[in-house]
Amino acid sequence: MTAPRATRCAIYARVSTADQNCEVQIRELREYVQRRGWVVVKEYIDTGISGAKASRPALDLLMQDARRIVSTPCWSTSWTVSGVRC
Repeated sequence: MTAPRATRCAIYARVSTADQNCEVQIRELREYVQRRGWVVVKEYIDTGISGAKASRPALDLLMQDARRIVSTPCWSTSWTVSGVRC
């Protein structure tokens, strides 16, 4: 019998201004993923990108790569789509 395959996930973090950093978000997401036994496939980080923008380079890439990723934990979902109209 083979062991179950670990859930593959990506980490996405974003801050609005270039003088901020995502270290707290990334650290907490890594810990969250590790506690669940998941495997981080890739980290996507947008720095200095407003949440009100419909297009964000790292988020856009994450969406393109989504077929290879099973889960994407978020530190806070409030900033993932703030001000964006779907």
